[in-house]
Amino acid sequence: MDWTEMAKDKFKIKRIFFIIFVVILAFAIRIYPIKNTSKGDLLVHYEWSQTIYKEGLENIYFFPTWTYTPPTQPPLMMMGFWTSRHLYENRYLLSELHNQTRLPPSSVILCFDKYGEYLLLRLWAILGDFLSAFFVFFLIKKYLKNFNIALLGLIFMLFNPISLMETSLWGQNDVIGIIFAYISFLLLKNKSWKIFSPLIFLISLLIKPTSLVLFPFFAYLYLFSLKDDKKKIRNILVPFFLCLSFVFLSFKPFINASSSPVPQIYNIINNRITSSSKGTTRASNSAFNIYSLFFELDKTPGSYRLLGLELNSLSLIAYIAINIFSIYLFGKNNTKQPLKLFFIIFFISQGTFLLVTGMLERYFFPAFISSVLLMFLSFKNFGYLMILQNLLWLLNLFYAYFQRDVGWVKELFEDNSLFLVRIISLISLVNFYAICRKYFQIKEK
Repeated sequence: MDWTEMAKDKFKIKRIFFIIFVVILAFAIRIYPIKNTSKGDLLVHYEWSQTIYKEGLENIYFFPTWTYTPPTQPPLMMMGFWTSRHLYENRYLLSELHNQTRLPPSSVILCFDKYGEYLLLRLWAILGDFLSAFFVFFLIKKYLKNFNIALLGLIFMLFNPISLMETSLWGQNDVIGIIFAYISFLLLKNKSWKIFSPLIFLISLLIKPTSLVLFPFFAYLYLFSLKDDKKKIRNILVPFFLCLSFVFLSFKPFINASSSPVPQIYNIINNRITSSSKGTTRASNSAFNIYSLFFELDKTPGSYRLLGLELNSLSLIAYIAINIFSIYLFGKNNTKQPLKLFFIIFFISQGTFLLVTGMLERYFFPAFISSVLLMFLSFKNFGYLMILQNLLWLLNLFYAYFQRDVGWVKELFEDNSLFLVRIISLISLVNFYAICRKYFQIKEK
């Protein structure tokens, strides 16, 4: 008997049980505030799920009666809300299971009967948290070949206050869409699977369009990956038709069967999902960025003119410049791998959050996973800077969530002409510069 091998096997089993314990604890923390249903977007999602289940999916985007707001989420997320309600409406199956097996306990069934609809609405956000946490875990383990550091990355993601606040308090679902965008980037490196990467990126947009800021760079990377491909035409046409078909299939349940689908899909996107359907663009919608540093938060319109140009136009120029520089950076012949891809994703996402008008406080999320990966893959260079970055994002979320209902939060951040908001905005800009500077100081390996 090889005692060394037995010891290794026991150690692996202990690791597995520890990960299971961490996951259960993280799940318990996320479902604990299920009684918190009095505020946040969870109330909006609750109305959407209840109404679409009752009225059906067809033409639900333009259903006339809503307490809060008509649906603004893409079709896959709306299908998720419908699924949540469908599962809750069939909760009697738990009772039947209990009658036959005595499991789950009756106390769990009673609790689920009372709060299950809110828990199921959070299910997608919770799933996104776990997917992103294990995504970080496996990438750190792959590149550093260090289980302990990978485990720290997993724990950091699962218990990060940003994730907990987004999921448990706010009830938002940004991360689950973004994780599909990250997966699509990684698929580009796989010759057999890269043809499906545009479809995976599309899925991220049809869940939540937050990752749209990464689309120009993703499109460039996909076309770049085909430069020496003998089946270039096939690898362009097949993803195009796959994506076109998937758009039609995802929207099909929500449109009138008797009408032409193209105008209806355009109408849903233009009048419900995109920013054009949400009224006047503001320089900053509760986002601590360059506009909140100089202008009125949530008040200054994007049409405000500076240097002869509207802020919207200046922000568009900044966004184009960010993407051009990112493409240039990708094309540089160096081997800062795997830092290069994750840094560029962070650079585009955070640069957009800081320099583009109309940003909400949650629109930094495409940069969130990259910030954690950069932190753990190169803690010496990025560790403390990314910890600070996560703290700044958390302060932005804290302000945006509580300022409407908690007086002292509004006073703390907005007194003295938004002094604290402007200080945090300035620190965010300086920290972004410091992160970029640090990347260019890393010796090429």
